[in-house]
Amino acid sequence: MTVTKLIEQFHKLDVGPGQFLQNLLAAQCFLGQADGGAILRISQEQNVNVLALYPQLKKNVSDPQWLTKSLRHAHEAHSSGKAILEPLEESFNGSVKSHILMIPMTKP
Repeated sequence: MTVTKLIEQFHKLDVGPGQFLQNLLAAQCFLGQADGGAILRISQEQNVNVLALYPQLKKNVSDPQWLTKSLRHAHEAHSSGKAILEPLEESFNGSVKSHILMIPMTKP
């Protein structure tokens, strides 16, 4: 699927905001070749809310390591206004196999 066709599909969707974010995140993971992703928001009470998660977690399954680590770094990314790249998993020879990338978005 091309990016153009993917964007065309979004115009055809008639879904609520939650499902839209879920679809947008799934598309972003597909295009970025990421295994998973989350859209997080810091509330006025400074709680971290998960607005969308891909792939969806099955019931009675603990949060994956990448999500737990992302929740811990959400305040840092939000307060600094800068992207954060953290190693998630290292191979046995010390090279990094996967990362967490946090990109804060703010209102203009």
